[in-house]
Amino acid sequence: MIRELEWDSGFFEKKIGRVDVSKDFNIIAFQKEAKSFDLVYVFSEKPINNMAELVDVKVTYAKNVQHYGLDQNIEDYNKNKHNYNQLLELAYLSGHESRFKKDSFFCQQAFKGLYKKWLDKNINEPEQRVLVFVENQNLAGFVSYESTSSEALIHLIAVDSGYQGRGIGRKLMQAVENKLTLPATLSVPTQKTNEIAVRFYENYGFRLKQTVYIYHYKK
Repeated sequence: MIRELEWDSGFFEKKIGRVDVSKDFNIIAFQKEAKSFDLVYVFSEKPINNMAELVDVKVTYAKNVQHYGLDQNIEDYNKNKHNYNQLLELAYLSGHESRFKKDSFFCQQAFKGLYKKWLDKNINEPEQRVLVFVENQNLAGFVSYESTSSEALIHLIAVDSGYQGRGIGRKLMQAVENKLTLPATLSVPTQKTNEIAVRFYENYGFRLKQTVYIYHYKK
């Protein structure tokens, strides 16, 4: 029933598993098996009462891609040109509502290590890309994503607090769309508790595609 997550277990140095709740989910059998784990991620399409700690309501939005005018401030990230430490701080900012930041099971050092690995993968994997908004040689915002011929998925996106309210997030999303070949679909996940992001995506034209309830079951 529970699938051990080798990468998570190795990174957090705890035995971590995952279970996806289905119609034949047996809570007694689950609790018995979970005793051998330090933590189990429980994913469910519906709320589960009195079983584990609800740590995230993940909402995924999607929209049909359009093309827009180019913005000269947006560039592909270049490690030889752009400040990596600024980009890393933006990556941390993008995870401010993450369950890995909010659950005390994970220390802040682990949260930062996780998001650094995520960012580095965005930078180094050939199918993934990172775009940055540059102003006066500062990275005001960034977005990372991966794409195929017909769809793309946003991974991380953030705008520095000193530059917010200027439409930079919208420009970054438009830049991603400009990189894609029509027709295509663009998806983005976020946390329901991240009300600013939810409102931004809905106003931008995204529509709710999926809601998943994520619980952390601990010993």
